[in-house]
Amino acid sequence: MKKRIFSFALCVIMVIGILPVYAFAEDGLNDWTYNVLSEEEKTAEITGYNGTENELVFPEEIDGYTMVAVADNAFKYNSLNSPEIYSITVPETYKRIGKYVFYGYGTLSNIELPHSLEYIGEFAFLLTDYYNNEICKNEQNVVYIGEYCISSQQGSDYSDLFPDSYTIKQGTKLIATSAFFRADRLNKIIIPNGVEYINDGAFFWCQSLKSVVIPNTVKNLGLYSFGMCRSLSAVVIPESVEYIDDLAFWNSGSGDLTIYGEANTVAEKYATEHSLKFVKLKDVIYGDVDGDGVVSVNDYASMKSCVLCAIEYEGENEIIGDMNGDCVIDGFDLFHVDMAINGLA
Repeated sequence: MKKRIFSFALCVIMVIGILPVYAFAEDGLNDWTYNVLSEEEKTAEITGYNGTENELVFPEEIDGYTMVAVADNAFKYNSLNSPEIYSITVPETYKRIGKYVFYGYGTLSNIELPHSLEYIGEFAFLLTDYYNNEICKNEQNVVYIGEYCISSQQGSDYSDLFPDSYTIKQGTKLIATSAFFRADRLNKIIIPNGVEYINDGAFFWCQSLKSVVIPNTVKNLGLYSFGMCRSLSAVVIPESVEYIDDLAFWNSGSGDLTIYGEANTVAEKYATEHSLKFVKLKDVIYGDVDGDGVVSVNDYASMKSCVLCAIEYEGENEIIGDMNGDCVIDGFDLFHVDMAINGLA
């Protein structure tokens, strides 16, 4: 009898001993698949989910590995066996969301992404219910998820729904991969301070784009970020930019691209390595649109014609004529030119 009681007690102790393992399984972490990125840093990326939950909260850690990314095609939609997903929440450990991750999930309507993200792949959320959100429809056919600009919704000819000029909204941190792919009508893009990452192909094949001023908060210009922008002739790249992909401006400018920046920076190095004209910003005479070395009445008359839409500035004149640095040539710039002519600036 005592032996039976002892055996029963031993079984109870053994069951209690394995309860934490059982709880771990109940948490659903075993439903996630992952790929190790670095054994040294103990980091990994999510490659899939085999559970049945409809509202996914991505794990921060599995088996001692910190999750820092979601792999390309990780949740590739299959109508036969893919669960209906209504919402996802990605925590702050993640820096990267791969391409086509939730492509085709028509039920996905709520997406919460962390401030830590540095990269969002192309069409990561295309054809989700989020795209039908009224908030998205009010952004001139440009889709945002919080502080991330993820896509421009265009027509079948890549241009008929998109405006000629667009201003990225304040508070945006990142412009995702292929966000403005083949926005052919886009001839002016205004990027505000606060944007830190311009991902791969963000403005690829925007063939009407003539000039770009990169704000002094941007850190990275990705692969083909301004590739195939054939009309692009002038780009301002600030000191804040730490990395420019070798092909960031691939086949742009038709051999006539000028980079404006500070001396001894990544911008100057890039221009030198790619045989591009480089102009130091300290040497720019703002307002001197006729290029004679001084700001004069002729410049004022020319800029007034531009403000009144009688003429259109392109390339470097868009940059030189922008006296107050707001990426728009308007009455305020005329005022500053007038001040300069009269020796008051």
